[in-house]
Amino acid sequence: MKKVFITTSVVGTIIVIIFFIFIGIKKISTRFDKSLTNLIRSKSENLPNSQSLPEEYLTLLKPKYRSKMLVDIVRESKLRNPIADLEVDRKYFLFIYKINLEKEVSLNDNLIMTRSPKEASELVGLVYTSTNTGLWEFINKSGPVPNVSKIYLDFNADFIIKGIANDSLMTYKCFTNNLSICYKKSDTADIIIKGKDQDFGGSFIFPVELLFLKRKSSLFFLTLSVKNASDTIPNNFLYNIVTNQ
Repeated sequence: MKKVFITTSVVGTIIVIIFFIFIGIKKISTRFDKSLTNLIRSKSENLPNSQSLPEEYLTLLKPKYRSKMLVDIVRESKLRNPIADLEVDRKYFLFIYKINLEKEVSLNDNLIMTRSPKEASELVGLVYTSTNTGLWEFINKSGPVPNVSKIYLDFNADFIIKGIANDSLMTYKCFTNNLSICYKKSDTADIIIKGKDQDFGGSFIFPVELLFLKRKSSLFFLTLSVKNASDTIPNNFLYNIVTNQ
């Protein structure tokens, strides 16, 4: 019978390997526990969805355009303001969300900062809710949202066109496959809008109009884009919807 000798160095190597396996398992377990906790919390924060547009959202939309709109869903939550998804003229999707500000400020006071190129994605361990329009998704992070003093608008595009701008209204337009907003420079994205993955790689690049409308200490964030890849957005269409042009 052959004798097998295990040297001290081999034993040491085995102990190190076992140690790192243990640490790896512990990290995976911790991440799983955190993900499970976040998932349970997100389920408890959700309220039943509805198709009833909140009055303060409805008043943003001028009457002559309302007849062209259909409310698909309003996502309700105990911890954040409603997120409304509407279909406009059978050609566009419009999302409306209210952001609570720390105090009443002018949009000209550098409230909104743009950063490019910057691409956001969902992070492991966090829970997200998504509305898929077919060509692109509107994704929001679960959990409470604090009152904010700054908004970082990030987008993956060569440029973004800043349109109409005054102390209470600001518009942007671009072609992108990914844009997001967060409320601190190093925060994870609270809202992500991204194009669907394509079969040949990459993701769909879509036209989008954004509009920020301030009313006292509330900032309404409106996003409009196309249902079909062949469609385009008329110039200042979203602006016209809220100003009755």
